[in-house]
Amino acid sequence: MKKFSPSKWIARIMITWGLLTASMMFCKDFVGLMIVRTLIGGAEAGFFPGVIFYFTFWFNKRERAMKIALFYVGAAVAGVCGGAISYGILSMDGVLNLKGWQWLFLIEGGTTALIGITVVFCLTDYPHTASWLTPEERLFVVAKLQETNTSEDNPVSVEKEVKRIVWKDVWSTLT
Repeated sequence: MKKFSPSKWIARIMITWGLLTASMMFCKDFVGLMIVRTLIGGAEAGFFPGVIFYFTFWFNKRERAMKIALFYVGAAVAGVCGGAISYGILSMDGVLNLKGWQWLFLIEGGTTALIGITVVFCLTDYPHTASWLTPEERLFVVAKLQETNTSEDNPVSVEKEVKRIVWKDVWSTLT
């Protein structure tokens, strides 16, 4: 993602992922589905790490943890909502001589590809290039990113946290 702008990298992933998903509607057998699904896995593999890396351009260490957590929660909520939406799409069986599963791949893949195209134009790559921020806001965001975490800012070390572990609690959690 350092060789390309984040907007182009994330968009490329989404467009490829969407087009491959939509192409599954043309698969006629299990082998074809598995081949395309493998290609989708390769295409989408960089999405989550790419978004997490993108967050490093916008949020300092203290803010980033919450943003990443919200991103993961959003993925879980999308999965819940996606199931209900998929159920509705599957009921389109027979519309325009397509089976419900074909509609599912077409709509979900097409939507993903269209959002990917939108990302190219709408996702701002870096704070210092954000035209929607005022010059003062750009400086503020960049300065926040350049802050370093000193030991005074974060007095809890990993070693202290490990010593605080009560193994009885760990065992009771696992059993």
